[in-house]
Amino acid sequence: MSRSNQTELINPAQRFFSWKGGDGELVYFDKERGEKGENVIVPFPFRFLVLDVLTGATGGKEVNGQYHGYWSNAVRNTKHQQLVVKAKDGVVARGFYEDIKGRDGIKFQQLVYIAFYDDEKNLQIGCLKLHGAAVSAWFEYRKAHRNIYDGAITVTGRSEEKKKGKTVYYEPVFAPFTNVSDETDASAKELDVHLQEYLTAYFAQTGIEEVEQAYTGEPSYLDDDPDAEEKWSAPD
Repeated sequence: MSRSNQTELINPAQRFFSWKGGDGELVYFDKERGEKGENVIVPFPFRFLVLDVLTGATGGKEVNGQYHGYWSNAVRNTKHQQLVVKAKDGVVARGFYEDIKGRDGIKFQQLVYIAFYDDEKNLQIGCLKLHGAAVSAWFEYRKAHRNIYDGAITVTGRSEEKKKGKTVYYEPVFAPFTNVSDETDASAKELDVHLQEYLTAYFAQTGIEEVEQAYTGEPSYLDDDPDAEEKWSAPD
């Protein structure tokens, strides 16, 4: 925003989806439901086309009996672009993810911008926020399917019960879907043009230069996350 351009930068995502590992559910928050809004459970299977993938931080810690959640800016490459992690009382950490990971409960998060069909069968932009139990399954899927922009992906359901200590949790199960119509593919590309316009303005506003990731024969998630080969099995 500036004196000559006072248009507020608004994220084009119509829904922000997240995985609840303790219940094995995919949800999004609907602020129009109830008095203060509520989470809506998304029925399986849930199908989407990937538009773009960014990285951020999440997590939080308990202070005086109250949980303080974290959020951060989004970047394309954690090795070349810094994160600014915030809580409601200010900045928690600033730096490259490799230097701030684990500090005061900071966790890695992938922000997968997607095209999905809403309840009225209209293709919309969404954002799938993956961390904890979900990001492990996501990286495993990306190891097996290098080109996540080819066709679509389906969340078919939840995994079998998993345990970490006494905690029971579930991971999402991702599967490829190749039968995407030319019309849907074209519509998704139009949505991506709109998304890229927003991201260009977003990165300019945050003072971060975009980083192009050259294809080296390795999956791009290895550039996204310095710890991609570790198993992120902690439930969230």
